[in-house]
Amino acid sequence: MDISRKYLKRQLFFCLCIITYKLGLDAYYVIFSSDFAYYGVIYDPRGSLEIIISWICLITSTFFVDFSDKKVSNSVHLLLYIVCFIPSTVIYTFNSKLDGSFFYGLFAVFLAVGVQQRVFDGKIGLRQFSLSRRQFISVLGLFYTLFSLIVIYKYGLSLKVPSLGEVYTQRDEFKSIESARFVKYALSWLVSVLNLALILYATINRKYLLMGFGLLAVLYFFSLGGHKSYLFSAPLALILMLIAKVLKKDFNLSIALFTSSGILSLLIFDQFSDEEYSLASSLFVRRSLLLPSQIYFYYCEYFNENGLNFFTHNIPFSLFLNSSYAETAPVVIGKEYLGFNDGVYANGNVFADIFHNAGYIGYILISIVLSGLYMAIDYVSRNKTRLFTIPMTFMACYVLINTGLFVSLITHGIILSLVVIGFYPNINFKILAKTK
Repeated sequence: MDISRKYLKRQLFFCLCIITYKLGLDAYYVIFSSDFAYYGVIYDPRGSLEIIISWICLITSTFFVDFSDKKVSNSVHLLLYIVCFIPSTVIYTFNSKLDGSFFYGLFAVFLAVGVQQRVFDGKIGLRQFSLSRRQFISVLGLFYTLFSLIVIYKYGLSLKVPSLGEVYTQRDEFKSIESARFVKYALSWLVSVLNLALILYATINRKYLLMGFGLLAVLYFFSLGGHKSYLFSAPLALILMLIAKVLKKDFNLSIALFTSSGILSLLIFDQFSDEEYSLASSLFVRRSLLLPSQIYFYYCEYFNENGLNFFTHNIPFSLFLNSSYAETAPVVIGKEYLGFNDGVYANGNVFADIFHNAGYIGYILISIVLSGLYMAIDYVSRNKTRLFTIPMTFMACYVLINTGLFVSLITHGIILSLVVIGFYPNINFKILAKTK
């Protein structure tokens, strides 16, 4: 079988997975619309021509997604494609009250970034840096200890793990504790980057005592604020590492297959249950996939009509610019569209965030920023084991699906993750060690 024929088969398989996933989301949107119209899940489909065009856009976009495993950034792009773009096609199709230009702007972003992903080979003409294993764990341990002391000094060392039903009470108590911004950064970087890197390093190098320490630290971090992301990030990273190890050359195709088969299996399961949908489908499909895309449209609609924010709530712009909005975007959108619940924060994804700051020009800006981010990911990941780089980049960039750009890069540690990956030992260190 020649290369072109093999590539065509893989491309058609990927396209079939995406179509199946889209149809599953379509079915769930119709199901949820009967109970969640007050939540914005409104069944008001567009005309036949517009629906056909949206399907053409969807199928076209699949040919611009590089699902090969040649570059680590392809996995991050696939994540944004599956979680941000495809659900937006569903919202566009079934809610004709929303402005369609916001969908086509997002479509243009994925086309532009997709072209860059296929054209750029991932190599930058800069000397790559890295450490030996001993140097890496020493530096990691130094910063881990420093940030841990800051967190323990502020919040104490007690381990009171809340049940999943008590997390919101625990979270409110944690928010009531006044702490400096750097303390919050230290905790976020510990959880999202340093502890994750420690667990992955220990697992790859079979340092089981060190891995156990990292997993115990997960429980401590979860006990502080009751954030479920603190609890599930490490297990998910280990699962991604296992998939990357077992499916060395088909990681991205496997993600597409698992996603499509997962939503199809959930849909079939719900058809045989007593209720129209299960709690699992409401949480994982409506809350995790459809709702973020709804919020994306809300951000675009509201700030397009009421004025842009021009990054005035982001450092360093907030130091010399005054915002026309007294409250942050999540609060504004929560009150405007989800006001039936008090205190709802409507966190937007990276595309919603860039639009509420820059409008339609934001589509150009985010295309450039994502392309630059992907180039940086591929640069620091070159000559590193994928068992470390895939979970680290995947978990670091996962926040882009419900967090703004600047917050993701700094507060949630995307930049710090890239630094940690860059210093991780190159593969040739292991080869040299074996030859000695």
